[in-house]
Amino acid sequence: WMAKGNPVVLEGLTSSGDNWRPINTSVRDISVYTVPAYHDKSQGLQRGKNAIFVFRIDGVCIAHLGDLGHALTPPQLKMMGKIDVLLIPIAGGFYTITAREAREVTKQVNPRIAIPQHYWWDGAVEEYVGEHPRVRHINGRILRIAKSDLPEPTEIVVLSWRMQ
Repeated sequence: WMAKGNPVVLEGLTSSGDNWRPINTSVRDISVYTVPAYHDKSQGLQRGKNAIFVFRIDGVCIAHLGDLGHALTPPQLKMMGKIDVLLIPIAGGFYTITAREAREVTKQVNPRIAIPQHYWWDGAVEEYVGEHPRVRHINGRILRIAKSDLPEPTEIVVLSWRMQ
């Protein structure tokens, strides 16, 4: 899957990955900013830095947590603001937070929709979802939303991701 045309590429870290590259810009009608985070629970000492990307379009605020490796701090939550759609890694353990930790981060953020991502093993989604009362599975990779249609409380939306 490659973007068509002349896509704008925004990088939240320097090419070496040693430092954050703060972003606060607009691309056409999309506002984009980053929130500094880490790839591990040791403030980056094990696996380095991570950048959370926050996008605002048509009144909907979407956060992509990247390779988040820790629970969010109060300053990070404040910088992120109110998030409607949360893209959260659930791979677990070494590369990102675990599915169980992802459940806690989802509670911290309290989005209207949470979409698990960055997983590749059977059982990851089930472990993340746990006993959550609002789960929707979509047979596809596209979710169309409008601000007026956002559910409350949080709904977990699981997209099918395997290549056909």
